[in-house]
Amino acid sequence: MNYHLHTPIAISLSEFFPNSPEAVRAMIEAGAEIIHVRKTYASEEELFTWLEQVDPVFYPHLTLHHHPKLVRRCKLGGIHFRYNEFDKNFDKSGEIFRRSASCHNWAEVKSLTGYADYVFLSPIFDSLSKTGYSSAFTEEQLKILLNDPDRPQVVALGGITVDNIRKIRQWGFEGAAAVGSVWAMKDGRKVDIQQTVKNYLELNKAWNETE
Repeated sequence: MNYHLHTPIAISLSEFFPNSPEAVRAMIEAGAEIIHVRKTYASEEELFTWLEQVDPVFYPHLTLHHHPKLVRRCKLGGIHFRYNEFDKNFDKSGEIFRRSASCHNWAEVKSLTGYADYVFLSPIFDSLSKTGYSSAFTEEQLKILLNDPDRPQVVALGGITVDNIRKIRQWGFEGAAAVGSVWAMKDGRKVDIQQTVKNYLELNKAWNETE
């Protein structure tokens, strides 16, 4: 596994807003290295139609959740699994697709050493996008766990904002992923693309200030 994270990961909104493909393109053009496409209840064909609107030139930057056949069909950049569904044989070379997974405890993280390019660990802070999804770790616990060298890269998820993203890099996380602090809406019906890109760039700036 030679893939290294350089910028915060933006996770898509679950809903299909009419201009969300344009927003994804705008974030990538602004410097987002990876965007995770998480549309939990969408069918493969609904996702395929949405991806066509994004444009294949941007596909290397996209990691798709839950639809491995579509990852191969569209030659996307990565596949993301739930921890208990991780396919260790999806791409044994680890060179074609980024492979990642969602974890909620350290045993799950450790079990994917040598298989996942990186894993999400959540919730680190109280979630901004999921009501009642509260922080599950203390700062002291995380510093000790992340000091373990025998693990995949760990990405902090859950309540990540400009105000706390510096902390998690100092604690030892290799990456950060965000939903609620990135996406901005207009009247609840369309993405405010300009503000969304601004939000992402502010996160990225704060992340890189800790280097």
